[in-house]
Order: sequence, then C-alpha cells, then structure tokens
Amino acid sequence: MTTATDERLEGELRIAEHRRAAELADDRREFTAAVEHALDAWDGLIERLQARAATLGMAGRAQAERAVADLRRRRMAIAESLAGVRAAVGEGWRDARKRVLAALDELKRKSDAAWRG
Repeated sequence: MTTATDERLEGELRIAEHRRAAELADDRREFTAAVEHALDAWDGLIERLQARAATLGMAGRAQAERAVADLRRRRMAIAESLAGVRAAVGEGWRDARKRVLAALDELKRKSDAAWRG
C-alpha cells in the first residue's frame, strides 16, 4: 500500500533525478528535456500539496494554499525561462541555464518550507 508520504518522496526523487540530469546536460536539447521532465514532476508534487491543504483547518489551509499559489507561479516562471534557453543564441543558453537551475533550487526550498508549513 502506497502512502501519501511515499508518493511525495517518489515525486521528490523524480524531481531530484531530473534536476541532476539538467545539471549534467552538455547540450541545450538535453538540458531543456531534463527541465521539462522536472517541471512535470513538480506538477504532481504541487497537486499533492494542494490535496494536503484541503485536509487542513481554516488557518492551515489558507497558508498552504498561498504556498501552492507561490509554487505554481515559480514553476511557471521556470517554464518561461526555459523558453529563453531555447531562444538564446550560440552559447548564451549556458547563462540562462544557470538562472533556470537556481530557480529550480529555490522552488525546492519553497516546497520544503510549504510541506513543513
């Protein structure tokens, strides 16, 4: 029987694997594919947090829903930054890559805080 905690941990593991693949990617195509996979995994984790929010009392629910909204905004911003990676000329994508990786790390920190919430 899979528990909610197991599902969360599996999601976090998928995110970490894709984040690492993005970090190790040598070309733009590999990098964008890895980040897209990470964002897909983020969608699932954010949905689990949303479901958890629904089980909380009024104050806890409001706080969790604000956190979910923030995570979704950050996730969408990363997707937009990924478009910048695709559009970058020559090796310019590597600078955009650093920003995307930093944004993924910040998303992780915010998610961790929301789950502790």
